[in-house]
Amino acid sequence: MIKQKTGTCTGKDGQYPYCEKENVPLISSRQHCNYCSQKYKAELKKEKDKANGVVKKKVQKFSNKPKKKTGELAMFLEIWMERERKCEHCGRPQPIFFVHCFAHIKPKGTYPELRLVKSNVRILCHYWDDKHGWYGCHTSETFESKEKFNARKNSYKL
Repeated sequence: MIKQKTGTCTGKDGQYPYCEKENVPLISSRQHCNYCSQKYKAELKKEKDKANGVVKKKVQKFSNKPKKKTGELAMFLEIWMERERKCEHCGRPQPIFFVHCFAHIKPKGTYPELRLVKSNVRILCHYWDDKHGWYGCHTSETFESKEKFNARKNSYKL
């Protein structure tokens, strides 16, 4: 069995030590402890990314703030009670109320004034079936081409 080398950590190649711990297991040939070795590798990666023009994305943290009430849920419930409970595109029945079954015809971000207009909202199926590779019209409209989406028109058969 190989005995692990111990000694005093030299930090970043002895230029400016991170910790100067004594009698610690040394990880690399640079005489670093585990902590300093990881810091050194992280700095090398940062320098390499900076040289290559890589910009690190900031991770969005979720807050515990309560969501702002927009009135959409109440409108969706009204639409659910007024309209036939089926996908307005393919005809698939929608037996359960689910907010993801509602889609704005004109996007909320582009047309915020139409966010709470019932005529701008339609019911689209929002199912996912991994076994058959089938997913709802709401997902199809968002992520597939118009040709594929339009091919689903009135395609549901009992």
